[in-house]
Amino acid sequence: MREIPRHWQPASEQVEHEGRRFPLRVWGWSLDSPADAATRARYRLSAAVEQLTRGGSGFDYYPRSPLREEVLHEVRDDSGGLVAAVTRNRMGAQVLNTDTLLIADVDLPRPRRRGLFRRREEDPGTAARQRIDAWAAAHPDRGVRTYRTAAGLRVLVTGAPAGTPDLEALVALGSDDLYVRLCGQHETYRARLTPKPHRVGMPRIPVAWPWDAEQEQSARSWLEHYATSGRDTAVCELLTAAGPPPTGRQAELVELHDRATAATSGRALA
Repeated sequence: MREIPRHWQPASEQVEHEGRRFPLRVWGWSLDSPADAATRARYRLSAAVEQLTRGGSGFDYYPRSPLREEVLHEVRDDSGGLVAAVTRNRMGAQVLNTDTLLIADVDLPRPRRRGLFRRREEDPGTAARQRIDAWAAAHPDRGVRTYRTAAGLRVLVTGAPAGTPDLEALVALGSDDLYVRLCGQHETYRARLTPKPHRVGMPRIPVAWPWDAEQEQSARSWLEHYATSGRDTAVCELLTAAGPPPTGRQAELVELHDRATAATSGRALA
């Protein structure tokens, strides 16, 4: 998978546009050094200013640039190639990034009541699971693990070689459009490993990474509280496992995912 930039630097300028002045700030990134990141930031700032003065917009619209996330842990193969990385997203949750496992994210609508007076609720996950089961039956050489999440389903597929995300498979399994676009843009699948903050009674992390010296204490305090608040919850629950079991690096990543998400713990989902 692509290397994830570890170095980020901002560049800022007061810009005059349509008779008004406002601050413009963009970020540059680098695999090598803060200096390289600063150079890229200045270049991107110049391009953004030029575009604005010509009346353009949308220079840095998500998800065009790499995701600005702190790298917490990496998994590499014997030759040093990146297999997976755990990062912290803008909410403060940890996320698994990898192209070695296919990871589908399936959002489900809220349950609906059947009929005008009947109280029994229809489970929206039934049709989604049938769709996943049908895909698994059509691909008997793949291992298919289905999980329940707080808002839907997650599918981990093993048995295929690492590489460019299989967007057709993501669509066939029921992934939402934004997730499919994100995987295609960054050439990696993603799976949240820790709870969304609001589901454990917390706001999102109050400062954006990278933190400066003044922000670090606030960030560390939030992270300690977040870890405590989410320790009795799970991110997903393993429902079914079909097909051949994972082996090698894929088995290692499945174990990492299931351990981090507490997928077999029986805890409440968050």
